[in-house]
Amino acid sequence: MRITSVGTSIAAAALARSGPARAYLAGPLTVEVLGWSPAVERIYVRQQGHVGSDGERDCVFYFDLRAHHPARPWVVRASLRRWSPDAEERAGFDREHARLEETLGGLEPLERADEGREVLLRSATVEADTTIALTSGMEPTHRYTLRVGDGIRATAWWTPCVSALRRYRVPGRAAEVVVLSFVGDPFEGGHEIQHCVLTGLPDLAEQRLDSPNGVLPWPLVH
Repeated sequence: MRITSVGTSIAAAALARSGPARAYLAGPLTVEVLGWSPAVERIYVRQQGHVGSDGERDCVFYFDLRAHHPARPWVVRASLRRWSPDAEERAGFDREHARLEETLGGLEPLERADEGREVLLRSATVEADTTIALTSGMEPTHRYTLRVGDGIRATAWWTPCVSALRRYRVPGRAAEVVVLSFVGDPFEGGHEIQHCVLTGLPDLAEQRLDSPNGVLPWPLVH
């Protein structure tokens, strides 16, 4: 397997691109680490979709530090956009959502482990670089498989840039919660996708960041 540094691939991508770059980064923060619950040792995160996603990608998820695979994100069903023609069922959705917001309001904040600046992860490497056209009407674009860290792989489009936007310390452990940013949605010229990962714990399962919908599947099924 050929391994290439991100810096080298960025330069190559810029030379190969025939037109102006449409994909963009440095958008607003769409993944917010809300805090953690010491009673159950869960870290809660809120994900919001980019402008134009119509709330389809909005959700709350958590990392369960007591689970066998603590780096797996668990989406809270009550946080998803749900609708029913039955008024009583809709009222039940509202009650579940209210209980969730009450839980989130009682979380303890996590301590920042960075200096508040976005950092380009130059230690990331490109494991694969392919050029594909996703639909018959789209021009071919680069798809990069990035090795961001031990057990963390991301699928980026247009450019292999990946940045760390936030780092938080996990209480009582030599671990961090990190918010990553890269062009993870290839459609409409490319959209920034932000993902939250867990690092520093022993024997973490692989974390694959390959859905344009963040922690939600692609295509959406809820």
